[in-house]
Amino acid sequence: MNYFIYLYIFIFIYLFNIVNSAVPTGCIYYNPNVKLNYDLTPLKLTGYQYYSTHFASRTPTFDILYNFCDTQLSSCTDISTSCLKKETDAYPPYNQLSAVGSETQTYTNNGVILSYRKPGSTSSACGTADKYSYLLLNLTCNPLQTFNVIGEGDETVACQYKINIQTKQVCGTCPGCSATHGLCNSNNGICNCDSQTTGTTCTTSRLSIDSIQSTNINGGLTTIKGYFGTPNKFGGIVEICGYFGNITSEFKLWIGNTQCIDIKPNNQTTLTCKINGGTGTKNITIQDRDLYYSSINIFKYTLTKEPLQCPNNCTNTNQGSCNIETGYCKCKYGFSGPDCSGLPIDLISLNNPPSSLNVNYLTSKSIIGNEGTQYSINLYSLVELKIDGSIEIEHPLQDIKWDVQTNSEDNKVKNTIFSSEIKGCTIQYTVEEIKEKIEYTFSNVKFSMDPNSIKTTISIKNYIYKSNLNTLQLRIISSTGGNQTDDCNNKDLNINTNNIKNNQPINYIIMSKDSKIFYTEIVNQHISDGRSTFMSSTFISKNQNDASFIIGLNLAHCVKECIIDPNYSVLVDPNYQSECPSKSNWKLAIMIVAPIVFVTLIIIISSIIYSKNSTAIKLKMYSLKNLFSKIHK
Repeated sequence: MNYFIYLYIFIFIYLFNIVNSAVPTGCIYYNPNVKLNYDLTPLKLTGYQYYSTHFASRTPTFDILYNFCDTQLSSCTDISTSCLKKETDAYPPYNQLSAVGSETQTYTNNGVILSYRKPGSTSSACGTADKYSYLLLNLTCNPLQTFNVIGEGDETVACQYKINIQTKQVCGTCPGCSATHGLCNSNNGICNCDSQTTGTTCTTSRLSIDSIQSTNINGGLTTIKGYFGTPNKFGGIVEICGYFGNITSEFKLWIGNTQCIDIKPNNQTTLTCKINGGTGTKNITIQDRDLYYSSINIFKYTLTKEPLQCPNNCTNTNQGSCNIETGYCKCKYGFSGPDCSGLPIDLISLNNPPSSLNVNYLTSKSIIGNEGTQYSINLYSLVELKIDGSIEIEHPLQDIKWDVQTNSEDNKVKNTIFSSEIKGCTIQYTVEEIKEKIEYTFSNVKFSMDPNSIKTTISIKNYIYKSNLNTLQLRIISSTGGNQTDDCNNKDLNINTNNIKNNQPINYIIMSKDSKIFYTEIVNQHISDGRSTFMSSTFISKNQNDASFIIGLNLAHCVKECIIDPNYSVLVDPNYQSECPSKSNWKLAIMIVAPIVFVTLIIIISSIIYSKNSTAIKLKMYSLKNLFSKIHK
């Protein structure tokens, strides 16, 4: 019995679904031009209601009656004799139209054209029972109007009666469109953003900073480059490059905790302002109404009248002198390195061990070898940082696949270019193995590279940020390995980070082991979207167990390309011994010297004992003499 009940329930549900699935949907039209659905169901009139449009362009005049949603209109005579149109009238659609749009639909960018044809003869004559009329309704968007007939078109020879209608039923909505930064285009349902935002709801900020001009510690004018939008002229002086959009009178900019004044936008990507004095490196924060952007340690106060400090004060005056205007050491002959603490390995007269350079074409790892000690350099990861400095996402670079684009060589340098892609971002890594001393200039900073050193250039193109507020940090790992066979040169690992000073032109990290000194040199500038701007460095970590350290280079919000230029070299400690004494010579020296030392000690000890007990010894000797004399007699 229960089975029959279940069967009845199943049949009922099945038939119910069939009936409901058969509900007509002729009032919903999809417009492929703007990818919107037009639901004309609210325009449907029920009962004896109908739409009527009066046509006065013919004599006699007449009305056209119509409705939507497959509703069959009753004859006009069923409603009121006042609207009666006889078949003999000159230009009547004597039977009312229904199912408007069921025969033809034409889609435009701001609406839909619905038409209905009353079948009949194809004769060009109109107004008799066997002829046809052609009703065409042009519905265009008006987000404030439910339904409004705004005009009637002309009749054609084929009796095509045109009606122009505005209604919000063919308008698109923009859910979530920002009231501050967006404007809904009701024709296509797209939220049109102002110049400071992007996204489907205009809530994603486009504000960014990609370079800024440093000022001295007394403050003054600075240039900031980025994106700010189309300028509204109000004041102005520090130049910042980035993107700022159409900035408003509420636009504010802070360098550290100091607010910039007299802000003047030059265009959408550059503005200037005036800043008070200060020292060190600072964050930059910009705000315009509800939009914020911040870049970490991108601004630097430079020293002017006060002298610049050199790395490690150039060790001592016998090895080098400091140029207080540039912050570089000028090393004396026989010494080299950023702080003049090393011996140049290319001076044959000093019997220094030669270095060897090697680049792995599969991993892009570069190795500088010197005797039993090896120093390696490799890209560790590319990190996208949030506005608070935390990690948004980290892209490992040690195990990615590299393509060798170029491998060229001449008398001065061997050049290898690696390339790889990470989710649409192209990373190009150039490694130059230096054979002869070469002078370089990068981002207006001049420096030289000694033979047997490595110069690298990293280009990061078209990175896609998860947030427009984020910035990039490139992490590089350096490590040392191998063992020194000579005991006299065997020294423990030491990693010195005291020369990471972002107020100097170049940062240095010194790793020493086994009388060899490995230098990492980082220019405190990088190229952001074609402009030179300040770059700070952050020491991430060091590991004594595997003798390695990781340094982070903090980049601006580069949209098109960031270019960084770190360099590496190995020098020899001044205490390095080219030849250690052999163990056999030490044994022979011990065998010769030991007896001499022993006899000398016996003599010294005897003298000390005699001097302290000389009287007692003399008396004893006198007694023994008398005793021998008596015996002799």
